[in-house]
Amino acid sequence: FNATQKGDFQVYCAEYCGTSHSGMLAIIRVKDEAAYKKWIDENNKVPDGVTPVAYGRKMFEKNACVTCHAVAASGGPAVGPSLWQAFGRQDKLIDGSSVLIDENYIRESILRPSAKVVQGFGPVTAMPAFEGTLKDFQIDALIAYIKSLK
Repeated sequence: FNATQKGDFQVYCAEYCGTSHSGMLAIIRVKDEAAYKKWIDENNKVPDGVTPVAYGRKMFEKNACVTCHAVAASGGPAVGPSLWQAFGRQDKLIDGSSVLIDENYIRESILRPSAKVVQGFGPVTAMPAFEGTLKDFQIDALIAYIKSLK
């Protein structure tokens, strides 16, 4: 659509889809180009005063990674590989090869989790792919958090 006016506009769900249909409301906020670019810039970085590790932990919890991946020495869920002291470790993959858990492997595993599956957790991984969902700075923060798990 082509917005012709600046401001906040109430929108309603256009498809009848169930009992809570009338509660499916949203606001569309139309800004001028300069304000929009400023908003994009402000929302494409770790918030001021927050470390990448702290933001990565927040992203880890927000995206439910903690549901499947242990992040402490005492263990945790076993649906996915433990991330406790994972950075720098060599893991065997289901195809028999090995992989170094480094920034590139973690990024690939977040974006395309089925690309290289750790032995004991495949062949089909239940982890959702975050390609197109997470921004680079969010993935960088997740990597910083995983690297901090020592």
